[in-house]
Amino acid sequence: MDGKFGKLAEVQAAIGAALTRCGKAPINIDGVFGNETSQAVKALVACPEIAPRIPPGSSAQQGAITQSVWRAVLPNSALPSVEQRAQTLVLTYEVGKGVGRQRGQVRSWLLTWVWRVKYAGVDGSTVAH
Repeated sequence: MDGKFGKLAEVQAAIGAALTRCGKAPINIDGVFGNETSQAVKALVACPEIAPRIPPGSSAQQGAITQSVWRAVLPNSALPSVEQRAQTLVLTYEVGKGVGRQRGQVRSWLLTWVWRVKYAGVDGSTVAH
């Protein structure tokens, strides 16, 4: 997850537009890489417009947003940086695992935020519940 305005949301919007052109249902643009996004990528790589751009055996066929998927749907947009990809992975994990939602659980989302600001120099965004 990187929010509704991050790189993941950008590629979700482009995947949705490509799916619409292919005659399939678009994806929900929520900035979260979950099952819906994975299923959308699988549907996308079967579209005649996109299929020739995806190498055989690509992990996109299992639902991953690969560089070839990114370039197929966003040819004029730079690939996300390593930092942006890492931030998306961390925040998606926090959302997917329900971090901080259970009573009595250590607020690891807060610890993640503090660590990232203090030691990683990252902007400090995290998922708040």
